[in-house]
Amino acid sequence: MGDPTEIEGTHVGGKKAVAPGPFQPPNPLGPYLIESLLGRGGMAAVYLAKEKGTGRAVALKLMDPGLSTDPTFVERFLHEARSCASLKHPNVVEVYEHGEHEGWYYLACEYVDGGTVASLLGKMAEFPFALAAELTAQLLAGLAHAHARGVIHRDLKPENLLLTAGGILKIADFGIARTVNQSKLTKTGMLVGTAGYMSPEQAKGLALDVRSDLFTVGVILYELLTGQNPHYSENPSTSLTKILSGATPAIFEVKPTAPAELEWLLDQLLAHDPQARLASAEEALHALLPFIAERRRLQPTLVAECLKRPHELKATLDAQTAAAYVEEVKPWLDGGALEKNKAAIKLYLALKLDENNAQARAMWESLRGQMALYFGPSQNPKIAELEASLRDKPRATGVLQQLAQLYKREGNLLQAAIYLKRYLRLLPQDGYVANQLFQLTGERVRAMPTAAGLNQNRAMGTRDLVAGIKTGGFKASDKAPTAVESVTQAQTPVLRTWAGQGVPEMPTQNPNRGLILGGVVLFAVLAAVVTAFRALTGSIDHAQVAISQSSKDLARHADEREQDLLNQRAEEELRRRDEQNAQRAQALLDQAMMFRDKADPDTVLQLFDQVIAQFPKRGQAAAARFYKGMVLLRAGRNGEAYDAFNAFVEQHGGSPHAAEALLRRGEAAAKNLRFQDAESDVSRFLDEHSSSALVPLAYVVRGEVRAQNGNVQGARLDFQAAKERSAPKDAVRIRAEEGLGALARKFMRR
Repeated sequence: MGDPTEIEGTHVGGKKAVAPGPFQPPNPLGPYLIESLLGRGGMAAVYLAKEKGTGRAVALKLMDPGLSTDPTFVERFLHEARSCASLKHPNVVEVYEHGEHEGWYYLACEYVDGGTVASLLGKMAEFPFALAAELTAQLLAGLAHAHARGVIHRDLKPENLLLTAGGILKIADFGIARTVNQSKLTKTGMLVGTAGYMSPEQAKGLALDVRSDLFTVGVILYELLTGQNPHYSENPSTSLTKILSGATPAIFEVKPTAPAELEWLLDQLLAHDPQARLASAEEALHALLPFIAERRRLQPTLVAECLKRPHELKATLDAQTAAAYVEEVKPWLDGGALEKNKAAIKLYLALKLDENNAQARAMWESLRGQMALYFGPSQNPKIAELEASLRDKPRATGVLQQLAQLYKREGNLLQAAIYLKRYLRLLPQDGYVANQLFQLTGERVRAMPTAAGLNQNRAMGTRDLVAGIKTGGFKASDKAPTAVESVTQAQTPVLRTWAGQGVPEMPTQNPNRGLILGGVVLFAVLAAVVTAFRALTGSIDHAQVAISQSSKDLARHADEREQDLLNQRAEEELRRRDEQNAQRAQALLDQAMMFRDKADPDTVLQLFDQVIAQFPKRGQAAAARFYKGMVLLRAGRNGEAYDAFNAFVEQHGGSPHAAEALLRRGEAAAKNLRFQDAESDVSRFLDEHSSSALVPLAYVVRGEVRAQNGNVQGARLDFQAAKERSAPKDAVRIRAEEGLGALARKFMRR
């Protein structure tokens, strides 16, 4: 790492950080009235201020004037301003402006009023799974936007993740962010960032890409789930050592209750090698969206509720997860050993989340009695000895396997599963251990390679044997002799000896007679041999034909069964992918909807465009197109809104939003002064959808159009119809009353 390393805000290797000067900013500072100090860091302080004229609250970040003579710090401060100014996303703090006033460099940012993720974590100790996943999803969404614009943050941590009172996470402090084409702002040998959150490549001072931020996201998610940064130490050097050694304990060891989806995501984010991580924040977000999709639909204000009632919501969410576990295990209680093992572990975890769940307690006690289970600390001295040796050699797979077996014998299925998982992280191809884990938990780690190659070799050997017999034992192919061929060739000389020299000579006085007799005998023997050989080869031919036909029949049936199985698996995979895509599309649409009234129109439109681009043929894309029109209409971009609704009506006539799109097209046409088109659309809506809840609005819109066209009587009837169909304080009724009032005033003037 070169010279003693300095980490911003910390001391490493004995090198002293730059001491900032006193903060006494002028008030007002340019166009801002300073109200109070919000916080201070190593090179800047942040104040709550009001913008003169508008009264808008801003977070005013001021660089320490004592550092203004150092061009490196000035450039870093201005770089943060430029980096943030290029980012417009609901999950990134917005920068309004930056500049310099009387030697004070300032950054005027969006004021975020809900505290930080760190402060919320301090109140809750650790987050329920749903909350941790939701905040991580919002963090990934903001990062995906920044990364797509070439900005790498490099200093993510819970303190830099701000929360609005409405539950929106916003990434702040891009002070040490780097863009793809940026020259290095730090000195040689100097690290920037926070030690416990650095990626291994950042800790080594290597070049970084977006995957460095993803590692940090993994550390943050780990901390949200457990309440502890796995690399934390008061000594930053120790933190860096932990990171570089890859000594992050797996989440299942620290928090066995963590869902498998989050366990998998952490494995992908915290991989020591950047090549082994997920490739982008967008990819990580897509992996997480299905896990949070249902929760977003059922509880869209989850984060805001947790900000208001952190302790109560933590207990509620944990109890909900425990209840879900109980429902999941009910079908397993009357099953075999595998089902009961899974049920026992799930029930134990449910009680860890909610010890007051009486149903989980009764089921657990029943299973514990049936299966002689004990999930408490072991008193076995052998286990204590092995665990002590494991602390010195954590990669000792033999010790891990022994511990798993010993804990299983004691009835501690959970601890046995944990050691089997640790083993499989080191040797994932071990099918025997993978099967042991499956028998305990139902989890399958990785399928074993098939024996197709071996079977193919055996089949080839049988064909070679038949060919060798048919050719009298000679080699049937040009490849090297097989074991069968070698034996066959060794028998050939014996056959020749028996045919020529093995026949005893008959005593005779006439050598010719003996020769003739010998010839006859020899001929008879040869004829018998030939006949026998032909019979043998004929039998072999018939046998081979029969074998060949049987083999073909078996192969055909096997192929048919295999094809059926492949078709079934393909259909299952298609269904699985379709369900997953549906969940991802819905979660992405929900995210866009969540920001619809809380962010500027261009940002929201961009989110809807993501849904359309990634899932163009799904119903969620059609919904996104409709809501794009609504955002444009609300923003006063009436021409674009009309085009959007016009395209929707023509392309998505069967959509649940088709009726409203027709009405909104009429509304947009009216605002574009296309009164004839507007009245036609709204009248058609009223004819075709007379039972719709939007009928009062349709009457108001048509009344306003008719008033513009001078149809006073028709307008009055429409406004009256809208008034009769709406509640007293309803916005539609107010518009109808205003329309009637305008008509009355116009009539009086006449």
